[in-house]
Amino acid sequence: MGKRRILLIVVACSLVAGGVWIWRNHDPLRTPARRAWKNEAVEALRIDLGEADYLKRRFGEGPGYGDEWISGNAILFGDGSWMAYRAQCQKEKTRLHDIFIGRGSDGKWYYSDCHFCVGLIILMADGQPESLERFRDVYFLVEFDGVSDEALRQTWDREVPWER
Repeated sequence: MGKRRILLIVVACSLVAGGVWIWRNHDPLRTPARRAWKNEAVEALRIDLGEADYLKRRFGEGPGYGDEWISGNAILFGDGSWMAYRAQCQKEKTRLHDIFIGRGSDGKWYYSDCHFCVGLIILMADGQPESLERFRDVYFLVEFDGVSDEALRQTWDREVPWER
């Protein structure tokens, strides 16, 4: 066999091995697009929560903020606690794995990769959660610092949330 043929075989094998390595080590949770989405969501929430009347604009003036409990990137829980959020369903952007980023009335940042489906339809079907704590537990929310890429990690073990 000639040197040229051996070199071509080595290059071809290297390319195949490299492709297999990349395919096996690709993490859909840590793509640049998902990281950028997370950063944009955190910034949008910071801006929203900087507005003094954020919740009033979402839910109205009443003591329970009206009859609506989920409205325009905010969730009101049965006990009066709340969460401002951004969520993205993979069905809307197939290259972006499910992600939920929120900041609660307790001042903490949360994330989840739970599949809420388009427009949080799973949550709406389940009904108003009784509290921020219950919401956190049922939908696999994990606390983070509001900055780090910790929010890109897996939280949902693919167990059906409403069976918890």
